[in-house]
Amino acid sequence: MAEQLTRLGLAGNTVFVDSVNGNDTTGQRGDFTKPFLTVAAGLAAAQSGDQVSVLSGTYNLAAGITIPDGVSLRGSDTSSCIIQMLGVGGATTLVTMGDNTRLEDVTLNLTSSGHHTLTGVLFGGTSNATAKLRTLVINVDNSAAGAGTSNVTGVLVQATGTPSRKVNQIRATTISVTTDAGNLGVVRGVLQDTSISNFSLRDTNVVVAGVGIGCEVNIASGVLAVLGGMVNSATADVSQTAGTLELGQVVLQNSNANGKTFTALSISSMITFSDPGTLPNNQTRFMYPGCETVTASEIKIRLGRQAVVKSLSVRAITAPGAAKTDTWTVRKNGIDTLLTTSLSGAAQVNNADLTNSVSFASGDDLSLKLVTALNTGTTEAIVVIELY
Repeated sequence: MAEQLTRLGLAGNTVFVDSVNGNDTTGQRGDFTKPFLTVAAGLAAAQSGDQVSVLSGTYNLAAGITIPDGVSLRGSDTSSCIIQMLGVGGATTLVTMGDNTRLEDVTLNLTSSGHHTLTGVLFGGTSNATAKLRTLVINVDNSAAGAGTSNVTGVLVQATGTPSRKVNQIRATTISVTTDAGNLGVVRGVLQDTSISNFSLRDTNVVVAGVGIGCEVNIASGVLAVLGGMVNSATADVSQTAGTLELGQVVLQNSNANGKTFTALSISSMITFSDPGTLPNNQTRFMYPGCETVTASEIKIRLGRQAVVKSLSVRAITAPGAAKTDTWTVRKNGIDTLLTTSLSGAAQVNNADLTNSVSFASGDDLSLKLVTALNTGTTEAIVVIELY
């Protein structure tokens, strides 16, 4: 025990939990010679400002735990300190974060063979502004339940507060959610919904197996930032269903944003199309990449890597004119997509499509279709497409 305490660098008011030598009856706060046996008893004894230090071992919880306000819980390391609830028979949240709390260096396991609502870690109240997860492994798995309906989430954010992006509520963590491919419920690695808040992940890997979405924001005016790391879900890596999703230097393993747009915080690749003259009247044409007049032939770009295509933006020297509209549409393998935009009336600059995105695989063809109004007045049009 002494070696572990030295490695943890423990100081100040500390509550010790030991799966081998602990005793919930004789355990005392601040005395490493009298550790508690269970995590729940250690948390119950802790006061604001304390650290609950959990030594190596496997800790099977009788019920989900809440980290009290102002308390941190730190394990020995993710490989040897495991806190879990296995085979639960009802709706379960494994860990609930209080305000100004911290959880680090443990592995959390939550499993069930039935269709129940499962949540690995819950951020509620205003905990998103002050609570932090660091160097964790979070596993939530109900794949043994088979097909059916159950909501399964690695980290659920239902908190309020709008801290800056630098807070990074989750860092250096692996979040894994596994369900049966026939699960019809809401399955997410990280889900932000219900309450308006800012929430950010940095250097974190999120993996959803079976079915579901890696990271989703689904609350108007909410902001979810995913900064670094990797997100991997065959259904969709990320989704900005409502609110704002910010991505910064994160790998989307499947280049799939659920057909929705997002905000790229790092520089993305761009393709520019332009026509240096006057657009033709009342015609369907295609634009060349670079600077060339439009053509009746469809000019296709073969993509050398998978990508998410988003944010179709247009600027023209001269507007179409009253009651006239020119429309641009991104095409994938010769088929129109939902990514489209237009100039109408006196507008010379469009409002970029901030709703849709399109997933392209390596080897797919990308092209840009233009449909002009009768007697359009548009000249010198420049179109920019962003690839992430």
